[in-house]
Amino acid sequence: MNLPNKISISRIIAIPFFIIALVMALDFGSTMARYIAAIIFILISLTDILDGYIARKRNQVTEKGKILDPIADKLLMFSAMIFLANRGVPAWIIFILLCRELLVVGFRSLMFGKKVLPVSRLGKAKTFFLTVGIVMVLLKFPYSIGVILLGTVLSVVSALNYLFKATKHIRSPWILLKNGTGKSKTNRK
Repeated sequence: MNLPNKISISRIIAIPFFIIALVMALDFGSTMARYIAAIIFILISLTDILDGYIARKRNQVTEKGKILDPIADKLLMFSAMIFLANRGVPAWIIFILLCRELLVVGFRSLMFGKKVLPVSRLGKAKTFFLTVGIVMVLLKFPYSIGVILLGTVLSVVSALNYLFKATKHIRSPWILLKNGTGKSKTNRK
């Protein structure tokens, strides 16, 4: 197993520690637990950048890595969103963010084995603002909801952008169901 995949697995292993710190912060009102959760969240987020950088730099992008990395991302964000729901972030924001993530996961699964769409600048901006917003909520900074709202808007825009790009590469499921080959009758010779 290569280094980027090991980093992705370490991110997944670290998520329960993030959740434990969140529970301690929520159930016991522990300020120290909030700080620990923020530090763990930041470290997991930074290692997300690191594993991608190393994989591209060393030409170690693998199919396993393409699966592990998004799993780690989604587990971290879903854990954080559950926390946000208990910290005054409006439920409709959480709903939009969860729907967006599920939509992207759905399209990625439809595109599995096909062209991998690179992360767009919108997607990177969305991730940046949501990450900063989550840390701000954890540390009880002012304007944290505004930062998360900006991340939510970028999330919707990037999902629409991703959806537009992905539909160019996905064959109609009706064609697949109709003849079982994935080829339309007009493409057969």
